[in-house]
Amino acid sequence: MPVEDGTIDLIISNCVINLAPDKRKVFREMSRVTKPGGRFTISDIVSDQTVPQYLVHDSQKWGDCLSGALTLADYIAGLGQAGFLGIHLVKSSPWRIIDGIHFFSVTLTGYKLPPAATTSSVRYATLRGPFSRVTNEQGMTFQRGIPQPIKPHDLLLLSSPPFLDHFLLATDPVQFNHTDPRWTAVLPALAPCTWQGHYALLAGPLRKLRMTITISIAEENHSKSAQRRWRCWRQKGTGPISSF
Repeated sequence: MPVEDGTIDLIISNCVINLAPDKRKVFREMSRVTKPGGRFTISDIVSDQTVPQYLVHDSQKWGDCLSGALTLADYIAGLGQAGFLGIHLVKSSPWRIIDGIHFFSVTLTGYKLPPAATTSSVRYATLRGPFSRVTNEQGMTFQRGIPQPIKPHDLLLLSSPPFLDHFLLATDPVQFNHTDPRWTAVLPALAPCTWQGHYALLAGPLRKLRMTITISIAEENHSKSAQRRWRCWRQKGTGPISSF
């Protein structure tokens, strides 16, 4: 790319990277030219599984932005390996289904963080929710309601838009439980739950999440409902937030 290092505030793209044979080189070039503190917002077509070779070699499908599609996991991983952080899904919509492979149109945003301040009064972060435990892109694990010591570069990341609403940042450790208004959770709908075959793809900005859900199942011909506790895990890219 004929652009000097660290000179671009914002990179935008609309279904162009999909057509590049070496997408990781494109991601590295994006990181090289982006200013510290800059960001990208790109739209592209991704898939829920690796595109097989017979589609990769279909020239018409290349023109349709299908044959060159990466999985969402590989797309986000490539951007992360290039140096971007806070990568997250802005919006998505179904595109096409070919031989059981689901293609999606997604819009992603991520940041190239500036150097962290050497001093800050903020030294702790407490996860507000709605997940019971998360791991961020730098490998730090947070448990809801439990304060965690952080360093200046952690503060910089957690202060960025995709994280800020989910964390309480403070000078001193702050611990709270479900009775505190700062605690957030996804409450079950007061209606019967019917499985419709939908599934989730993890799309950042966290790498690993854990959500504990309590489901009440009214069993036929029984007056009492059975309580079952489910713990849901998703690895980055197999299901949208980087980790359930």
